[in-house]
Amino acid sequence: MSVNRCYKTVIFLLLVIFLPFSLNAQKGSRKDLEKKRKEKEKEIKLTKKFLEQTRSKKKKTLNELNLLNKQIKAREELIVTMADEIGAIEDQIAIESTNIERLNGELKRLKDEYADMVYRAYKMRESGDLTSYVLSSDNFNQAIKRIKYVQQVGSDRERQLDLIKFMQDSIQRKLDKLKGVKKEKNDLLGLKESEAEELKGDKKENEELVKDLKSREKELKKELQEKEKSKKKLDEQIRKLILAEMKPPKPKDSKKPGKDGKNTKNPPKTNEIELTPAGEILAKEFSGNKGKLPWPISKGVIIRKFGTYPHPELKNITIDNNGLDIATEKGTNAICVFEGEVRSVFSIPGMQKAVMVKHGNYFTIYAHLDQVMVNRGDKVKAKQALGVIYTDTEEAKTILHFEVWQNSNNLDPELWLAKK
Repeated sequence: MSVNRCYKTVIFLLLVIFLPFSLNAQKGSRKDLEKKRKEKEKEIKLTKKFLEQTRSKKKKTLNELNLLNKQIKAREELIVTMADEIGAIEDQIAIESTNIERLNGELKRLKDEYADMVYRAYKMRESGDLTSYVLSSDNFNQAIKRIKYVQQVGSDRERQLDLIKFMQDSIQRKLDKLKGVKKEKNDLLGLKESEAEELKGDKKENEELVKDLKSREKELKKELQEKEKSKKKLDEQIRKLILAEMKPPKPKDSKKPGKDGKNTKNPPKTNEIELTPAGEILAKEFSGNKGKLPWPISKGVIIRKFGTYPHPELKNITIDNNGLDIATEKGTNAICVFEGEVRSVFSIPGMQKAVMVKHGNYFTIYAHLDQVMVNRGDKVKAKQALGVIYTDTEEAKTILHFEVWQNSNNLDPELWLAKK
């Protein structure tokens, strides 16, 4: 086997055996899909736990419906993720199978070449051609070169044998890997079928729950209206507090004609907070962490998103949410998402206690607190506990209401929190 031929074989092996496997960009990598699947499984497990606590109460509630809808959506997303992951595994199986076929073809070629080399060497020894080949040299230098050539032929055979052994080991490793990948696929198919059955059960339970709740529609509408009133009062209090933070700028020389024709000073209005140098730095750091802020609780699931939208089940009812409602476990603390200063601790009927933390010209609000651990003026750090979230024992629910503001503008908190 020539040196060039040997190099080509080695390069072929490197490409086939060690070339990283890339999945279709639209499906994402196996690693990303697996991570997403595990996150969804964790979310479903947590939601299921909250649901079981709620189901312990005889009376059906909107909170139970919210949790059940959340679980249904999470299961649907999990099934889609599993399907993508199975598709990615099938792609990998196809590529690995093709690679094994190519390796087997190269292995056969190497074995054939090796058998030919051994046969020719045997024939030369039998006929004495090797000795004659060296002894028939015209001079000493030529004899040395012919001896080296004979040695090279022996080295080629050894190299060929090493390549064959390496190829055999590589094929076996790939076969073992392929076996493991196929098992992963079968396990995922089983999980997918199991989740599909769970989804059917959730949807059936959802239909029964909706039917039960609709029979009490007037009562529930009144309950929702009371909650909306509480949130409106919270919004009014937040705006009032933020307005108090807005110091009017110093009057400029701009003038406006008065009723008597004389000019009067007309200081410009502002809806932004005047920041100190330290406040500007803090605001910039807060802004730079958009999409990276820690969650305001250690674990939980969003059951009501930010924005204005119709109620999914009750007609003529609109949800107007200035923040996120996050279900969690009894006894959980509300956690500050970024360093700042506590500017207010206040109470709103129906929203319990609330804490407002200032981060330059940004504010975060944590409502539905039963106990508060901080006071106005306290400097707080990221991930510091602010208070214990209130638990409604009648409905067995523990929900944190969380908001983010910039100056007097209400923002979608979900865009600021890190993805779990």
